[in-house]
Amino acid sequence: SPTKLQNSQIIHVVQYRSLKDIFARTGGLEDYWIESKGWANDDDDYGDASDSTTCSWWGVTCDEALQITHIELMGNGLTGNMEAIVTSLEALPALREVNL
Repeated sequence: SPTKLQNSQIIHVVQYRSLKDIFARTGGLEDYWIESKGWANDDDDYGDASDSTTCSWWGVTCDEALQITHIELMGNGLTGNMEAIVTSLEALPALREVNL
C-alpha cells in the first residue's frame, strides 16, 4: 500500500493538474485573469510534492494536510463555461467552498 509520502505526492499532483485545468478552461491562458500568482507557472514536474506549492497560489486555501479546501476567484476575470471545470473541482476531495 502507498506510504504517507506517496499519498502526499499523489494528492499534490492531482491538485496541481486540477488547478491548471481550471486556469486553462477559464481564460487564464488568454490573460483574462486579473491575478494569477502561481496559476501561470510553467512547472512541468508539478513542483516538490512535499511542499505547499498549490496552497500558495492566489485564491487557494489549504488545510494542515496541504489539501485544497477553498478556491476564491470571484471578480478575477474568469471566462468560459464553468460547467467544464466540474470534473477538476470534483478531483479535490477536501474542497469545501468555491467562489468563481
